[in-house]
Amino acid sequence: MASVDPFLCIVIALVAIGSAFISWYFFHKFQHPLEASRGAAWPQVVVIVSLVLTLMAVLLPPLDIANGNGGIPMDILWYIVFYTQATFIFLVLPYTIFYYGAYDSFGSVDDDGNLIEADSCQPRAWRSALCYTFITAAIVLTLIGVVWLFMGIAELDVMTFSGALTDIATANSMGTIPMTCMTDALVETAGECTGEESILEMDVTFPVYTIAVTAFLGWTLFAVFAGVGLFAIPLDMINMYRSRVTFMSKDKRDEFQKELGQRARSLHKVLRDVEEEMRGEEEIPAAKADSVRQILKEKEIVMAQFQNFKICMEAAEDINREENACAHCMGLLGGLLTIVVSLFWTVHIVLYMFWEDPVYGFLNTFLVELDNFWGFAGVSLYALFSFYLMLCVLKGNSKWGLSIGCFTLHPMEPGNTLMQSFLINTLLLALCSFSVVQFVMQAFKGYAGPNSASTLIFNVAARNLKGITVLYTNNVFVYILLITACLTFFVLLCLAPKPLDLQKQMFAAIDADEYSGNHRGTDKLKKRVGMEMDERGATRT
Repeated sequence: MASVDPFLCIVIALVAIGSAFISWYFFHKFQHPLEASRGAAWPQVVVIVSLVLTLMAVLLPPLDIANGNGGIPMDILWYIVFYTQATFIFLVLPYTIFYYGAYDSFGSVDDDGNLIEADSCQPRAWRSALCYTFITAAIVLTLIGVVWLFMGIAELDVMTFSGALTDIATANSMGTIPMTCMTDALVETAGECTGEESILEMDVTFPVYTIAVTAFLGWTLFAVFAGVGLFAIPLDMINMYRSRVTFMSKDKRDEFQKELGQRARSLHKVLRDVEEEMRGEEEIPAAKADSVRQILKEKEIVMAQFQNFKICMEAAEDINREENACAHCMGLLGGLLTIVVSLFWTVHIVLYMFWEDPVYGFLNTFLVELDNFWGFAGVSLYALFSFYLMLCVLKGNSKWGLSIGCFTLHPMEPGNTLMQSFLINTLLLALCSFSVVQFVMQAFKGYAGPNSASTLIFNVAARNLKGITVLYTNNVFVYILLITACLTFFVLLCLAPKPLDLQKQMFAAIDADEYSGNHRGTDKLKKRVGMEMDERGATRT
């Protein structure tokens, strides 16, 4: 048995750690604060573990290539990973969804109105979850089993040859019998044998059929999520920089403060002079009363202008804090780098996967050339592109989710996602993992070749299942992915959020205060700036 490459083991360990960190970060970024303090621990563990499995599954094809004929039994590893993922899809995640639905996170109130904390162990919750999970799994697996009995066949297009028997005495010096097989136009000729197209039916085992059907179910979700995420990842980061908050320069701020201070001191002096003139007088003449009212109104306007300036100044300081400024710059850099990767993926899909006969190998050719430079260079880039595609699915799920028309079911919102929504979306992502692997293997088959351990599962069985092979041969899902990606690109590029110009907002509020004579403009400015900062994820002081 061949030995395992130590470098490969180190890479696998680093990828596992990276996947765990991304899953943890994704979970805590979207988790609702109430879930963090009162939610059950079991669903949280399930979500993170399932996300790690989903991210790791897409790296199996590159690992298969890197291993070659090495010491890792890839055929066994493929089945272990996908059986585990199938267990999560059909058993663990449904059980957790039912368990969380029956779990009491808040407790109850006694007769005296005192809150009774909920027990950490709730037998009623896990008993009902087991019951519902068993029923759901039984129904789903029974349906798959019935369909497998009647349609568990892979239909392969093959070329068959036939011809007359040839005397073995005519064998040449190499020990082979010369034959002239005419395969073009499928027309019988005077040659010794003729060829014709036919369909070879191959029985598919139930485990392989389950994996293939699960991949098929996830293809629609994958095409939409990956299409949205392919350009949502770079453009969201670039738009974060484009829509950053701007305010006055330091010189303009000092000048504005100086002018406002002069107006305030001038009004203060006028008011003190009026107070001295009115001292001892019992009645104020009407003309002087109007003058006093005008001065007091001017004072209110100056105070409102100061409040508006203070609101914008605090917002600008929060936005321009070191961590936020760094996030903007890193977002721009990350957006420029990832948009190159997204464009590479788009061009590769159009040139290599869009047509029945690929126009050009593109990334396949590039990876082969890299392998000539360094043995692990090509497969490392293969893993990078595969992992990036899974991140696109993750991004598409969080950005689009289960959007139906004008409303969204179980939306993923940063800092505001309940556990039930997390579990549903984690289930969708787990379904997509099979499809991502199948798509990656189809995209890089020119580089990976036909000898990988997963070829039988995905390139033979999954793509040629009876009844659904027409969707694969006509690239229906590839069309959906490209159309979704193009629409997302133009929407995010043309409808990007506009920069928040605090100076413009401040002067608009000042005009509103002067016109209305109250602080309505100031109140609106404070609310608007606060909402804009929250949407941009600014660190508030």
